[in-house]
Amino acid sequence: MPDYENLKGWFDAGAYCVGMGSKLMAKDAEDNFDFNKIEELTKSALANIRKIRAK
Repeated sequence: MPDYENLKGWFDAGAYCVGMGSKLMAKDAEDNFDFNKIEELTKSALANIRKIRAK
């Protein structure tokens, strides 16, 4: 998952945007996409980006 420190490192290095599609595509035990987990990971990543950009 794209965590805070990882994202901060990219943005501190000058990145304007980052690609993280495969890191957000969570699957369940039956290998189906877990849409609730995908939503949770996406919201978390966006919250971290907002926090990083606010500084």
